[in-house]
Amino acid sequence: MLEILDAIIATAAIILGLSLIVQAIEQIVKQTFDLKSAYMRSELLALFTAANTGKKFLANFQTIGRLGRQADEVARRIVKELEERLTTFGFTDLHLLEDVDGKKLKGIVEGLPIAGDTTLKEKFEEALKQIDTWFEFSRKAFQEHYERRMRLWAFVISLFVVMATNADVIGIYRDFASSKTRRDAVVASVPKLLDLAERQIKDASRVSDLKYADQQIDSVIRKKSALIDSLAMDRTLDLFRWNTPTGNSLRFSREEGGSLLRGINDFFAALWKNKLGWLAMALLVSLGAPFWYDFLKTVMGVKDKLKGGSNRKENSSSPINSSSAPHEAQKTKVVKRKSRRK
Repeated sequence: MLEILDAIIATAAIILGLSLIVQAIEQIVKQTFDLKSAYMRSELLALFTAANTGKKFLANFQTIGRLGRQADEVARRIVKELEERLTTFGFTDLHLLEDVDGKKLKGIVEGLPIAGDTTLKEKFEEALKQIDTWFEFSRKAFQEHYERRMRLWAFVISLFVVMATNADVIGIYRDFASSKTRRDAVVASVPKLLDLAERQIKDASRVSDLKYADQQIDSVIRKKSALIDSLAMDRTLDLFRWNTPTGNSLRFSREEGGSLLRGINDFFAALWKNKLGWLAMALLVSLGAPFWYDFLKTVMGVKDKLKGGSNRKENSSSPINSSSAPHEAQKTKVVKRKSRRK
């Protein structure tokens, strides 16, 4: 039972390590492309573009690019001036408007330079009406859009990382189930991995809540890149399974007797062989580091309880044996005395 549990723990540790890499890549992408503000920009463009009810409802299911392309001149100008106004306040994150209610947003928009443009007065007033009618709906749609896109990003990045490391979850579990040495080494490193995961999860929440200046963004990217390097080079976890005894061959270099064509053939051969393991691993990794952090802590707790229970059984059985030993010795002495009297 404990051996099976250790194999599960070791496999979950590998998944957690890959999840931390995916989380770090996600943060690099978010900070580099400012994704959250990009999605808020699209929602605002759709909000300020005059449209009927049906089109507004359908806009919630359209892509970011399509929402932006449908925006009219007034909507584009309002959003641009909103960004400039936020910059004068010391912020450049457009998604901060998700915490603003409709009345406050209307006041901010009424104070924009476009409000004094008499040539756009009619269209501007129509855009203001959209705030009263649709802002609360757009704010909820923004949250749903963003979460949906982030889940898609997480899966795509997970699939890329899984293929890059050849992380076949079926093969990994099989290796741990058959190799006690590798299994014990990974299980022994779990407390250290959990500490690292706890720090990274807390750091991820701070990164998503704060806006960084350019130099701070560079610092975040450097830290996350260093984390990826340290996890990829960790020999205990051994995440990279290409050209390893338990993995698959990927022969691109001439020193290994390979070539570009041979390396491509090796990759597609591994893809065909491990497709189910890769897909399952990508789905598991995309659940996120917080999920696997909680899972590992729970399973480690179960293991400690089972181990403690077995130790108590051993300890409870040993006093019985030790107490019976003096009793047997006493019986031996009585028999000897009787034989002497005879």
